[in-house]
Amino acid sequence: MIIRRRSIFFRLLVSHLLVILLLALAFSVLQIYVIYNGNGPLVLRKRVTEIADYLASRADTKPILDLQTWQLLGKETNATLWMTDTEGSVIGGTPPEGWSANHSLAPPTTDSTFTRSFIMAVPTKVSGKPAVLYAYQDSHFRILFGRTFFLIPFLIGVLIAILLGFLSSSNLTKSITNIATAASRFSSGNRDSRTTTTGDDELGDLGRNFNAMADSITRTEKTRREFYANASHELKTPLSCMQATTEALIDGIAKTPEDYRKHLRNIHSEILRMTRMIRDLLDLEQLEAGSMNIRRDRVDIRALLSQQADKIHDLLKTKNLSLVLSLKADHCFIWGDPDRLTQVFDNLLSNAIRHSPQGSRISIVLANDNTKLKISVSDQGEGVSESELPLIWERFYRTDKSRTRASGGSGLGLSITRSLVEAMGGAISVSSTKKQGTTFTIEFPIA
Repeated sequence: MIIRRRSIFFRLLVSHLLVILLLALAFSVLQIYVIYNGNGPLVLRKRVTEIADYLASRADTKPILDLQTWQLLGKETNATLWMTDTEGSVIGGTPPEGWSANHSLAPPTTDSTFTRSFIMAVPTKVSGKPAVLYAYQDSHFRILFGRTFFLIPFLIGVLIAILLGFLSSSNLTKSITNIATAASRFSSGNRDSRTTTTGDDELGDLGRNFNAMADSITRTEKTRREFYANASHELKTPLSCMQATTEALIDGIAKTPEDYRKHLRNIHSEILRMTRMIRDLLDLEQLEAGSMNIRRDRVDIRALLSQQADKIHDLLKTKNLSLVLSLKADHCFIWGDPDRLTQVFDNLLSNAIRHSPQGSRISIVLANDNTKLKISVSDQGEGVSESELPLIWERFYRTDKSRTRASGGSGLGLSITRSLVEAMGGAISVSSTKKQGTTFTIEFPIA
């Protein structure tokens, strides 16, 4: 594994080790203080006092004053022990070289002969006679003690810290590397690239957000490709019809003025369809870009719906359809753009007429609940399956694939309708039952 100096892994590892080393340094300073200035002398005095009390309690100490016993006591106390009588003569043990009997019976003191060494004198008795028990602990022992009880554990701790720092840094940067690799592949054109870093920590949040972003971009690109393909096809169809009709006229297929008018009407019809298609495409582009100018007027919805009903009267009669108009709600004013509201209801009513069988009924119902106005447009057509309902708002989507483009509309109307309603501060929903019909419901705040 190659570790770069500026990599996150390297910086995490170094920062981890620096924290560990600083803590270890502080701990070592504390330990050194304890070893040389802390409880060490007190512990030594306690042990020596216990030995002195033990010696004083025995009537006959002859058996314990041999050399082997003194050596054993020295090992137990990590010090040199010896005993003198009241006149300073050594009666047990071996004092250190250069010792003189000039130490008072006091707590441990620093010996001027040996730097950082301690010597103490404790009163006792031997066979009932006063005596003095001495203990001497030199700096060599304290250095050895520090090495044994601090330096080795410290080195072991540093090694463990290095290992743990390496593992934790490696685990952390592994997740970051996984996300970076997925992002690099995605930006290189692999739209299926996703990260597997989706845990419960901050990096998991980053990984999930990246995957969500990648999904969104993929869907947007797919929608854009489908949009361009469908738009090209929708525009190509009327152009092809006009081209064929024009070529037929050039070839003299029309023999009478009535034939000419018939073919010209067909061309005109295709021109109108192309015009509507281009207008819808421009509307969609402006709505998505947020650049469409939406007026905010106080609109009487009841009057607008009545106008819509009058406008489609002849068309309903031609297709043998009936209209039920229920406009009994009070306070029928909302804030909106009259022209865009007309476009919304044109789309919904033309959609209802297109999907209604002959002899069926179309309903327009206006209601309110004191805060909102609800406008419902219902038909008794074939209905839409539950799985297809979320898709009807997509551009160029048709639930009935068997319909021709001439009879089935452009496939943009519902997408534009929803965008217009939302741009005017409203909301639109749909419910449908197969073989029974579909209902679109629009809600606007009351003005």
